[in-house]
Amino acid sequence: MLLPTPRALISGLATALLLCISLGASHVVHAQTPTESGPLKSVWLVKQLSCNGFVAHESVRSPDAAEIGRTGIVKIPNLQMEFIIPSIPELPINSVKLAFDDHGRKVVDHYLLLSRNDLDDPMAAVMVTELPPSFDTPQKALGAAVAGERDNLRGTSAQPTLERIGTPWGEGLDIFVPNRIGSPCFPAARFKLTADSETKPTISLSRFVTVPGRLIQFAFVLPVTPGTPLEAQKANARRVMEIYAAGLRAR
Repeated sequence: MLLPTPRALISGLATALLLCISLGASHVVHAQTPTESGPLKSVWLVKQLSCNGFVAHESVRSPDAAEIGRTGIVKIPNLQMEFIIPSIPELPINSVKLAFDDHGRKVVDHYLLLSRNDLDDPMAAVMVTELPPSFDTPQKALGAAVAGERDNLRGTSAQPTLERIGTPWGEGLDIFVPNRIGSPCFPAARFKLTADSETKPTISLSRFVTVPGRLIQFAFVLPVTPGTPLEAQKANARRVMEIYAAGLRAR
């Protein structure tokens, strides 16, 4: 998807709010110390990431697999950034897929896709988008994020909520989607919902933050105990996110 122009962002944001994304109270989050992951079973380099129409990813074993498996640290090429894959009981990660310099959305995206096993859809991700020069303020960058989530909402019965937050990076957005599950093109894909929300409910959280010239999305899906109130689900997801997002750092 080509990012909308700054003028279109205002309209896109208003439309998104009308499409069941409700603006919640603001929150402030604090930097946490990342917890390093345990040994990873596999690390793959995605040579072709196809998410338009027929989904087909072509992957090879990453040449950095041994180092990433040993340290749990993924270096994002050319961006002077790295991510410490965390050890979080709610996010059992054994397989990592890396897709760098992807141009499928008409911008440059870098994906870290995390899953339980090689054949499972990603259920956690970090996505860094290199923004065009016209997106020169955090407000414009976050507006682009909301417009993208609006597109992901279309044609689904998802009921997201959006909350403005303060983060160590500055202003950010949290978007919660009850009963979202992983998908082959998670997180930059149409919301896919569980078919069994009564006995196997979930909640996803996407956190968008900005640094100059870049939009960063942290995203994951968590299992939920049936009957848990939504606010309790969101509080737990936010707790996990504070640990998860702390894994990204400059180098």
